[in-house]
Amino acid sequence: MHYGAMTDRWFLVASCVLSSACGRSDTVRAGHDVVAGIAEIVAGEAFTCRRAGGRVTCCGNGWHGELGNGASEDEGSAVAVRGLEDATAIVAGGFHACAIRRDGSVWCWGENRWGQLGVEDATDRRTVPGAVSGVAHATQLAAGILHTCAVISDGTAWCWGRNQRGQTGSGSISEIAAPAPVGGLDGVTAISVGGFHTCALRSDRRVVCWGENDHGQLGDATTTPRTTPVPVTGLVDVVELAAGSSHTCARLADQTVQCWGSNQAGQLAEPGTSSRPHPGRVPGVTGAIALRARNDATCALSSDGRVTCWGASLGRLGGRSDQPGPWIVRDPAARARAFALGGDHLCIVTAGDELICRGEASHGQLCDGSSPPRSNTFPPPP
Repeated sequence: MHYGAMTDRWFLVASCVLSSACGRSDTVRAGHDVVAGIAEIVAGEAFTCRRAGGRVTCCGNGWHGELGNGASEDEGSAVAVRGLEDATAIVAGGFHACAIRRDGSVWCWGENRWGQLGVEDATDRRTVPGAVSGVAHATQLAAGILHTCAVISDGTAWCWGRNQRGQTGSGSISEIAAPAPVGGLDGVTAISVGGFHTCALRSDRRVVCWGENDHGQLGDATTTPRTTPVPVTGLVDVVELAAGSSHTCARLADQTVQCWGSNQAGQLAEPGTSSRPHPGRVPGVTGAIALRARNDATCALSSDGRVTCWGASLGRLGGRSDQPGPWIVRDPAARARAFALGGDHLCIVTAGDELICRGEASHGQLCDGSSPPRSNTFPPPP
């Protein structure tokens, strides 16, 4: 996530997930890590990964193999993912991670109890990357707690993992043994995975969703679960999606954000806790150029380097319980250019390649090398 100078730097944070780049730091200060060439940063429930060039490094919880270094131990400093030197994109689920390699193949590591790694062996976890069976020419990935999806160069989407709510789009709630295409879906340009639902952006800039719909997170003006894609009501000109546990948000071409689904933790940035089964604009968020969601929080990065967040994890992300709407994440640092949102932590990459992470640190997910790990929170809004 991004931090702004206490006096004149502001970062807007919408509940998001950081996409990260890799590389080991030369300089470490409390919560700060200077890493040259960070291309992407992502965050899972309690771990963080970075991509720099083709290399990927991770820190934090390693119990399920999330760090990909061949071990199952927590690490407070970034360690290299084994055998991955040509990654072009990475994604973090709850307790697993995946990467696209230069040849378009997909490789995953971490927890695999529900087949979310898509690998041929039935092991419950992998501590090093394994190739996803039958998936080639991938252009984009999305990962949740129990399932994973990929966009393919021909415009189709493939999903694998748990399917108890129809979140893989197979047309049923039967478990799938291997990655399979989402039925009747083409022209896909991007995909986002929530708790038990999935949404895809099509080339016409419209959105379809499928899976669990108990809070209206599919956006079709109902609360009926769907095992195949249905259109989101009244939503056009979408350029990016971000799905949380039971809500979904979209960034539009005019750089505003709309959300739908559960509002029990303020996910819609509206007073009260009532769910909404159709999109509505998030107040106060403009100029958005990136969007991330994780669990019950969402964050947005604006063109001026601000990060704005709304939803859960108020204290960790600098919010206040009496301020349910979006708040600006503040910290004495330079402007942000990228960010990632984890289960209870946020990371920002500044224009000067400084990685700043705040929030829960019990597993070392802040990547600051502190021993024992020290939790760190953003300053609250004035």
